[in-house]
Amino acid sequence: MENEQALQRDRAADSDLDKGLKDSFPASDPLSMIRTSIPSGRTDPDEAERTKAKPDVDPPASPARADARTVFKDLKTIIKERPLATVGVVAAVGFPWGLTR
Repeated sequence: MENEQALQRDRAADSDLDKGLKDSFPASDPLSMIRTSIPSGRTDPDEAERTKAKPDVDPPASPARADARTVFKDLKTIIKERPLATVGVVAAVGFPWGLTR
């Protein structure tokens, strides 16, 4: 019985499907994880220098986005200052919500 199991394991390890999968995935090529042939970032050196010297400082696309950012910043500071109170509020809101689901 042990010989039979060993034969089945060997056959399963050498199947065409396993070989095809190993050959087709980039993980089988360790260099593809480190290096890519596709360039990233800026390719124009003049534009890169201009951007470094004077970055584009555009206002937010809408006032609502700016307001949302300030709300999230305020929430982060409240959570950092009073983590236990935050947990209590979340539990108080989450418990009834969980009961209704």
